[in-house]
Amino acid sequence: MVYLSIFVLLLVCSLVHEKKDVLYFFVMCVLYFVFLALRYGQGTDYFNYKTLYLLNPEEYENFFVNSYKNATEPLFFLLNVFARQCGLGFQFVIIFCALICVGCSFFFIKKFSVYKLFSFFILYTNYFFYFQSAIRQSVAMVIIATAIFNYVKQKKKCFYYLLVCLAMMFHTSAIIGMVIPFILRINLKFIFHPFIFLCIAILSITLSVFIPKILVLIISLINPRYSYYSSNFSTNYGAILLRFILSFLVIYLTRKNKIDEFSRKIAVLYLVGNLIYFSVSSISILSRLSDYFSFLEVILIPNIVTKPKMNDLKCSFCVFILLFSALFIKDIVEAQKQDNYYSKMIYDYPYITIFDKKRVLTEKEITQVLKSRLLEEK
Repeated sequence: MVYLSIFVLLLVCSLVHEKKDVLYFFVMCVLYFVFLALRYGQGTDYFNYKTLYLLNPEEYENFFVNSYKNATEPLFFLLNVFARQCGLGFQFVIIFCALICVGCSFFFIKKFSVYKLFSFFILYTNYFFYFQSAIRQSVAMVIIATAIFNYVKQKKKCFYYLLVCLAMMFHTSAIIGMVIPFILRINLKFIFHPFIFLCIAILSITLSVFIPKILVLIISLINPRYSYYSSNFSTNYGAILLRFILSFLVIYLTRKNKIDEFSRKIAVLYLVGNLIYFSVSSISILSRLSDYFSFLEVILIPNIVTKPKMNDLKCSFCVFILLFSALFIKDIVEAQKQDNYYSKMIYDYPYITIFDKKRVLTEKEITQVLKSRLLEEK
């Protein structure tokens, strides 16, 4: 009920656009941080990352070998080493990552969004479970988003590439940030033409039968840890349909509404990202590259729906609200399945904190080894 209660509160707040929204937004961000930081055992990779934290200290000598073997980038590995050596506990890693995710989000929403509560609504409904599960990539994603928004606004290349390199130290997929300045140099005005975008999208989906297999084969040769994906292909047609709807809504609003150059460039990146997704959606590890583009919707969508009192824009605003609400419900259902919770009811998805750790034993199915470890914890 906690998740749904916050969702309803945000839904109500998102429908109110007034000057005081900065204060409400700040309070929401603080609560969001606390919510992420104090969770225990939630998120598909929580205990996998905890295993990394529990590595024996003598293994630290072979730092680069270990980081490669454990599929972990250098900074995240060092963060775990620091927490272990200082006796801070694994929860310090969770708190630190939550602080980066929420802190960066607060910074760029406050600076670049004209509709802050709606931005936060999108952040919560579409990315809360992402932040909770894909911990390393979440940190990389918010750093890349901060870099993109500042680069589009201020054109500081050195600062941009510095942030991209920092993000890559948390998750290798952030390397996609290296090509974004080149994309922005190309004149892609044609991408806002609905028919042209539709043709490119259909071509991308058609090529998705061949492109991912070739790319994954090349990547697995460079790094064997990705060889698993060379034989696992599945296409989520529901996700493709959703991206289609969001893309055409963005195209419609950018053509209908007079938007500034900043929002137009972000819209170009967002649409390019969706086309990338259509091309590689059958491989989960490659489709993650498009997440860096789709995350830009946190700023883009609120900025192009700036006057919801107008009939056409009001209708689009309601469609976005419905879409992101549906996504939130879908994420709860998926989280219940992936985390092996006993309860499958949407309203009954539990929130487990570090103050009631052993509750995880009664809420979800876990291995016997992990169960014995949990019982040993104080």
